[in-house]
Amino acid sequence: MRGLGLMLLLAAGALTVLLMRSPLGALSFAPDTWKGAPMTLAAAFCGVYGALLLFVRRFSLASMVAAMLVAACFSVGTQAYVRNLHEVETVDLDFILPDDQTEAFLNLTKDSVTEPRLTAFADDLYTSGILPEAPAFDQVQVVAGRPEGGRGQQVSVTFLYCPFIHPRTSLTRDVAMRYAMLICEQNIAKLSSSWDASGVWNRFRMLRRWAHDYHMQHSNGRNTSEFADRFALARWLVNREPDAALRAFLHAQLEAEIQAEQTAPR
Repeated sequence: MRGLGLMLLLAAGALTVLLMRSPLGALSFAPDTWKGAPMTLAAAFCGVYGALLLFVRRFSLASMVAAMLVAACFSVGTQAYVRNLHEVETVDLDFILPDDQTEAFLNLTKDSVTEPRLTAFADDLYTSGILPEAPAFDQVQVVAGRPEGGRGQQVSVTFLYCPFIHPRTSLTRDVAMRYAMLICEQNIAKLSSSWDASGVWNRFRMLRRWAHDYHMQHSNGRNTSEFADRFALARWLVNREPDAALRAFLHAQLEAEIQAEQTAPR
């Protein structure tokens, strides 16, 4: 039993060293779960049970149960501590509007640039296979108002994320921010007598270009992607848009662009 106890202690030490060497990241099958959770559970069980075996020098069901309880409590406590740690990434979006449109713009933005909408967009990019990264944030806070000592309107989008689980440089946070810019541009267009095609459409073209570039960069050409064609990705972005008015506008603009490219002389 002493040999088994020593082996368990060595296993606990090895798991601890592995975790210390690479503590950051999430489980591949559970993107919101810290990868160190099962390692801390296993290391705690091996350490506690191994020490008990060295002490009692015989198999004991009670000592095994005690080791399991201690390991479970330690793992849960460690996971709770890790999940409590957060870093922030804030993007300030500035817009110039007439003073008489300020309140309407801020009200539209508060209703449309929301955490559920940005999270759903990032999640759809991941589940569809466009981006290899699950939503790399835990919360989104959106504050809209007039900047202190400045002109115009400012929309601050703040992503809160756990640095032990989510990367500090994130594709999904970047694209979600660009989607927020598109929504804000739509809100500006709503306040005018007609859609500002150039502003909304340019924001969409920027969004689809970044999403397409990220997708092609991380697909590595190993498989033929259904989104390799830039118009395929653009159509996907249009079709998943939950706002009916924005979806109809983008669809019309996209089909006109495709038609113009197909009929252009070569």
